[in-house]
Amino acid sequence: MTNVIKLGRTIRDQNNLPEKYPLPEVVVIRPEVTSLDQIRVLELYIKEQLNVRDVTFTTDKSKYGVELRAEPQIPILGILLISVK
Repeated sequence: MTNVIKLGRTIRDQNNLPEKYPLPEVVVIRPEVTSLDQIRVLELYIKEQLNVRDVTFTTDKSKYGVELRAEPQIPILGILLISVK
């Protein structure tokens, strides 16, 4: 739940959306149904903290166009490799 609120606030900041204006919806995507159920219990708190009208919980990331990828941070990786040798 804490991560949901932190990410929601970060996205608002990135898009210059003030917290005083309610958003229509926030979508919480998790791969495990059990973790969604645990977060769903706190739906009212999430709505209040993020100032949104509706919270949607789902495991279907393709429906929302979410793609996952990993990219190395070369400057940090280079420092780690040098210090290991």
